[in-house]
Amino acid sequence: MGKKKTIENCVGTVTVSTRIQNGAVTTTYQFKAGFAAHGWTDKRAKDVVRQMKSGVKNMIFADKEHFGITDTSKVTFYSGVKVLECDYILEK
Repeated sequence: MGKKKTIENCVGTVTVSTRIQNGAVTTTYQFKAGFAAHGWTDKRAKDVVRQMKSGVKNMIFADKEHFGITDTSKVTFYSGVKVLECDYILEK
């Protein structure tokens, strides 16, 4: 096993895509959030993605009518994170 990697400083985005299929019509929504972090690990990445995916699911299902979700709709969620390692994070 390799050593666990910790990224001292990084910035990135978490993206959650939601695909809603109603018969032959498919609609995709994408929600993105940016972050700056110190001490980033794979475990932390999974936790952040899980939390954002959960938040998007709650938002989508809380307003089914707005998103065109019916009893026969097929709703799928995809998520991912992109990280860029940095030497420094500039803060105000």
